[in-house]
Amino acid sequence: MGYNEEHNSIAVSVEVITDETGKSIVNVLTPKSQKELNVRQMVHTLIGGVTLLVKSCENNDLGIKDHELMREIYTHLEDCFISDEFADAKSFIEENKKLRNG
Repeated sequence: MGYNEEHNSIAVSVEVITDETGKSIVNVLTPKSQKELNVRQMVHTLIGGVTLLVKSCENNDLGIKDHELMREIYTHLEDCFISDEFADAKSFIEENKKLRNG
């Protein structure tokens, strides 16, 4: 995995810009000072951060349970990947729904 050898760390940041129409533009960035990360490495870094946030939400009394936040995340991902462009993801989601519903 690529990392900043000087600091022995990696960084991936997400920047959200809202344009004048209200549409959000999302950029995923890494510092130029670190070795380049591939998409898989960036995804695993970001999901590690999301995991920590979800696990900490109950401990920090944020008004939401971890399983409730996970449901929101799952629904968000489901909505993003349900289009025909993502047929593989769509079939995966449909199979998971069948398993959940018995």
